[in-house]
Amino acid sequence: MINSDPNLNSNNNVNSVKSRKILLNQKETLNNLEDLLNIDYIKEDKIHDIPIVTVNWTRIRDIGIFMLKRLYRLESIYVSEIETIFELNYIFSLNPYKNSSIIIQAEIEKYIEPFSLKDIFINAEFLEKDIQNRMGIMFSDFKSNTMEKIRNSKIFCSPMKLKIPIVSQNERKYGIFNNIHKEHQYFNFNIQNKIIKNVELSYGWLYNKIQPKLENLNPISGYEEVFSDIAKNQYVHLNLAYLFNLESILEINVSNKIKYIRTLLAELERIASHILWFSNLAELMGKKTWVNKLYKLYLEFSVKYDQYFQHPRLYNTISAGKSIDISINSARDLYLYFRDRSDEIFNEIYKFVYSNSTETRLSDIGIISAENAIKNGLSGPAIRGSGVSLDLRSSEPYLIYTSGELSQVWNIISFRKGDVFARTQVRLWEIQESLKICKNILKGLSTYEIKVSEDDISDKIQLKSNKFLYSAVESPNGKLSVALRTGIKNKSDKFQTVRIINNYNFIGLKNVVLNENEPYNAELIIHSFDLNFHLIDL
Repeated sequence: MINSDPNLNSNNNVNSVKSRKILLNQKETLNNLEDLLNIDYIKEDKIHDIPIVTVNWTRIRDIGIFMLKRLYRLESIYVSEIETIFELNYIFSLNPYKNSSIIIQAEIEKYIEPFSLKDIFINAEFLEKDIQNRMGIMFSDFKSNTMEKIRNSKIFCSPMKLKIPIVSQNERKYGIFNNIHKEHQYFNFNIQNKIIKNVELSYGWLYNKIQPKLENLNPISGYEEVFSDIAKNQYVHLNLAYLFNLESILEINVSNKIKYIRTLLAELERIASHILWFSNLAELMGKKTWVNKLYKLYLEFSVKYDQYFQHPRLYNTISAGKSIDISINSARDLYLYFRDRSDEIFNEIYKFVYSNSTETRLSDIGIISAENAIKNGLSGPAIRGSGVSLDLRSSEPYLIYTSGELSQVWNIISFRKGDVFARTQVRLWEIQESLKICKNILKGLSTYEIKVSEDDISDKIQLKSNKFLYSAVESPNGKLSVALRTGIKNKSDKFQTVRIINNYNFIGLKNVVLNENEPYNAELIIHSFDLNFHLIDL
């Protein structure tokens, strides 16, 4: 069963009416916020069409209750440390509606304990605990014992120790729950009578001061090596989320051809990441023959990427205001490859997914309803596997996904059952949709003679001061957000804070799915959510 987003197949008039309705709803929410706060005008700084509302920190709980009553969910809490104060940013959205995100921003002195929202939003406790461990902020009525847990646990690294051992890791297993994760305890499980009663993320698994490192690097070029190290299978998407902010603050206009190529690169990465996911799934299920078959497909794509884009995982293909170019001949050759080979590749994965043993093993475990998926802030294939057709490429459009002919080429895939098998099917059919997008773009580039400009952006830049920027993309494993905060001085060539937010799916996994499941199923359930641990614990 494939449910496509009706917005993609309806006419432009209907789309316009729907868009206006959602925008009016957001404006109405902001107007109601003014009434709640008893002020005439909310200070609003719109970045990427997301309102940033500045409020007094003492009203945070009132605003939380206000947002909950309007069915908004708390997506994340992001903190910047600015001299003697902390700046708290609460990111809310009314999913699955378009253009619904609102950021509530408040400043507190460092000695103040802000109010906890854990009794209002189901995921607030996890987010506040995360902030306490990173920043030392204590929320009133919420005293976490996580610090003591870390000291007493057997994990080999914590933010207090900052000693990173060298771990050899098979690249094919990168980012999934495997023996490496077991040995070094990404999770602390509370198991009673062979049933998982509770699960906690082991903070500090890979913490090695990535955030401060990013803040001290050159914002134009210094971040790329760090990104390639921590996001091997999400490199293009992490770059996109970062660059959207950087290009916005530098007022860089990106050409249409670059947008097309960036969209192509994002979908190429999605295909490779999903195929790698299937290879790992086969390994977790003990299907060695399929492991090799699927991994050969991944290697086949890697060879093509290296041939046409100079790197098997598409590193160094995009930068500020730019992307790698692709010639007419190369675009035509790659188009012919996809035209002749894509059906065979898809059918091979199809056989694995719809074999009786796969469906039997993956069905009816790790079930999460659409309501719980939304409430717990799931994203990507995880939420679409629960029947919620939410995809940022459509709900919060970027690049060219909703432009012109391409908007009619692809659909959003969702399955309603909400189990591991549903999330598996989502990834299968998303590969087919990504192949459609790639073929459409490559066909257009086969006749596009204008070359990408080779002008570089100077490394000697001056960032605008006192700016908060936030953008999100639909990465292969779900929503990937990057928040940037510039310094408060008049001029600076560094970011005050660089924060990568990628813990959306873990919260739902912790609160709903793992509880009451047998440990026998834990690996398959966790893998179906495709957590990127290396981005969770920065």
